[in-house]
Amino acid sequence: MINQLIPSRAYRKKIILLSLFAFLIVLSVLSYFFYKTLLIVALPAVIGCLIYFMLDYWQGFNKNTISDTLFSRRTSVASGDGNPLVNYFSKARVDAADKGESSMDMLDDTQASIFFNQTSDAIIQLIHQTFAANSTFLYLYIEEENELVLQSFRTESSCYFASSRNSLANSGTSLFNKVITSRQNGLFISLSPDEKNLFYYSQPEDIHTLLIVPLLRRGTLLGVVGVDHKKPERYSDHHATLLEQYGHLLIQTIQNIDGVYVKNKLRRMFQSLKEYNEIVKTEDSEEAIFRYLKEALIHNIKWDVSLIWMRAGSDDEWVVADAEGATHLTTGTTMSLDQRPEWVALSNQKRAYRPDAESDGLKKTMLSVPFVDHGHCFGVLHLESQQTDAWDMYEVQFIENLCHSVSLSLARAQLDKHLFSEMSHDPLTGLDNLQAFNRKVGAEINRAKRFGVTFSILIFYIDYVRNIYENFGVAAGDFVIEKIAEILKSSKRQIDSAARISNDQFGLIVLESKRDEARDCAHRILRNIEVSEIDFNGESIPLTAVIGIATFGVDGEDQMQLMQSAEKAVQTARKMKEIRIGFVS
Repeated sequence: MINQLIPSRAYRKKIILLSLFAFLIVLSVLSYFFYKTLLIVALPAVIGCLIYFMLDYWQGFNKNTISDTLFSRRTSVASGDGNPLVNYFSKARVDAADKGESSMDMLDDTQASIFFNQTSDAIIQLIHQTFAANSTFLYLYIEEENELVLQSFRTESSCYFASSRNSLANSGTSLFNKVITSRQNGLFISLSPDEKNLFYYSQPEDIHTLLIVPLLRRGTLLGVVGVDHKKPERYSDHHATLLEQYGHLLIQTIQNIDGVYVKNKLRRMFQSLKEYNEIVKTEDSEEAIFRYLKEALIHNIKWDVSLIWMRAGSDDEWVVADAEGATHLTTGTTMSLDQRPEWVALSNQKRAYRPDAESDGLKKTMLSVPFVDHGHCFGVLHLESQQTDAWDMYEVQFIENLCHSVSLSLARAQLDKHLFSEMSHDPLTGLDNLQAFNRKVGAEINRAKRFGVTFSILIFYIDYVRNIYENFGVAAGDFVIEKIAEILKSSKRQIDSAARISNDQFGLIVLESKRDEARDCAHRILRNIEVSEIDFNGESIPLTAVIGIATFGVDGEDQMQLMQSAEKAVQTARKMKEIRIGFVS
């Protein structure tokens, strides 16, 4: 029953011992009243318990010691000093089993390269011993350069020449060319004197037999593996089949490592895209968005020329927002793109990828990806590489996804600017509204206190605006308000800020001005308003206004005091008959 309820042996032992202790405690209580009970029952039970503990401790100590010793021997045998990666991969397998991943998925590029080097070296060493070869080699094939790159080499010769890169156009490579061209196993027996002059020996060796097997994966030549020997008739077709089986093992290793590289590349690209989206989520400037875009590209893509084009105000004109590597284009250059390769992407509003484009007599790779959101094209990213087919499908897709994120960021930034403009400006006149006016007054108060300067605010009330709306209609009233805004814009300085505070009320911040300078500005604006002739549908509409002036440091030290002083000055101005410009007395 206990075994079914408590399957663990250690837990059963603990429960038995706790029960025994409880029994001894009960006996001890009884012995307080009955002395003979302690001598007859409790004392032998205590002695037996102590003996049991001693035996159990001794047995557990011996088991732990023996198991630890055996485990340490297994570890030392399995993880010898000659193979430092064994410990790493054995641990990775344990961790990967817990995480549901394979050990290959956990490798970075450096570890994958080390793993492939050690694996290929071990296989070549095994081939070298199995075939009792004079030399055993593994070369990877680079089709673009028509070269063999040395991966692993074993030899018994003293005149070997293990160069890292070897062009197939050099001497001593004719037999390799035959295998690479035919994509078939090559068993060469009784080599001629010219054929014995193999490129991986520094001088001719008396080689009799050479066996070369191509490493093919889905029709693509990855490299060649081979052995040679000095004894006649050393190798046969059976050996070629055996070496081909070793070649399949090397192909599988290369495929696994390639998979690791691709997964790592995709993981890095996904992380870069995620980081970019997080960074630009709160950015509202094109400069910052493009700066982070270039950083994401630099960490993942290699290119020679990069251009970012943005609209210059019309569909025909585009301006360079960022340029790198271009010889004739710099930031700020404006031109039409209908004769450039970017135009295909702009006109179709989708990427244009040319892996073998020709420009200036040279073959290169060109990629143009537009910044498009809901049919609106903001610009285009153009990349060039001096190599053909420079980017694979994963890199092209990464660039396209990155540009899609740029499109969303630009659209959001423009929407934010539009919403902020709507919230900060009067829709009829385009001047600042009351909220923007108050923000600017507060900012000027802080600047005045910090730098010891002063400024003034002017409050305008246009007379009879309500009567104009009632007598001439809404269109006439809006027309008058727009004309007053134009007069105010043309009468103020460039550095001053004008606002429409309410229906018939306007405000002006006159920077770095004392009371006399603010009064001169008010006289100029009032005169321009009164002499203006506003004609609406043949009706002449006269305009008059009152102006109140409040100066920082004289009429108030905070925003509320300044606004109240300006309102009092307006009331003072209303009492005047001619020049209705008021101050706080």
